[in-house]
Amino acid sequence: MKIITRLKNDANIAEYKASCLILSTPFSCYSDSVYQKNLENIVTEIHNLQKEVAFLIDKIVDQSEISILYSFLDSYEKNNIDYFIFSDMSIYNYFAERKLSNKLIYSASTLVCSNEECLMYAEMGVKVIVSKELSLDELYNIKTKNVVLYAYGYLEMFYSKRKLINSYFQYTNKQRTIDSSFEIVETTRDAIYPIIENKTGTYIFNEFPYILFKELMNLSNMHMIYINGYLIDEEKILKVIEIYNKALSTQFDDTYLEELIAVSSNVTTGFLYKKPLILKENE
Repeated sequence: MKIITRLKNDANIAEYKASCLILSTPFSCYSDSVYQKNLENIVTEIHNLQKEVAFLIDKIVDQSEISILYSFLDSYEKNNIDYFIFSDMSIYNYFAERKLSNKLIYSASTLVCSNEECLMYAEMGVKVIVSKELSLDELYNIKTKNVVLYAYGYLEMFYSKRKLINSYFQYTNKQRTIDSSFEIVETTRDAIYPIIENKTGTYIFNEFPYILFKELMNLSNMHMIYINGYLIDEEKILKVIEIYNKALSTQFDDTYLEELIAVSSNVTTGFLYKKPLILKENE
């Protein structure tokens, strides 16, 4: 398995011991990356290090943006971008028409949940990031090799195209500091969830980073594992990547797991070993 991860700072490209680096674009849902160089120069630098490049173009694309998006994709055709991570099917249409669907990784948060769906996308020539809410048994049932597994990082729990933070401050008539970071607490539980708002909408994330580690020993048929450093300090995510690399080259034993927990002790296994509440209620 290869590791794919977001590049957070283009000054530190060589520090990322991953096979493929994800670059944020004007069509990314959200990003905390800092790039001093233009994308074309970053792509060249990554390729010179014998690494692959993925463009993150996962926002919902309005009809008015289609021509702008397609012009953007046209402009990078000569740069030989290895992968494009997408969620809007207008992007699939663009690549299918050019017989380049093998460059696509479909990322739709919770939508791809079964081996049959993965097979369907494999027939389309597309790789997929499977749902992050699957149980371990459900992951074991996926047998196709076009799969990218989410292995580490904050999970997106909620999305709205509306600017909910902005609406809150307008409704309460409170003063908002532009550079402030925000968290949200439910009335029925104590967990604190990161919440962000940008021009694409509002996003709420899990309280702690999700971790899939020792379980990967029995999931070695997958194409890639995704380590997502969004909302995580670069120093920490580089250490996380280092630990996963060591485990991939040897074995996922408790020593490496302890190292991973030492980076951040507050992690969650999501629904790997428990059912979502809505499924429990329907039993």
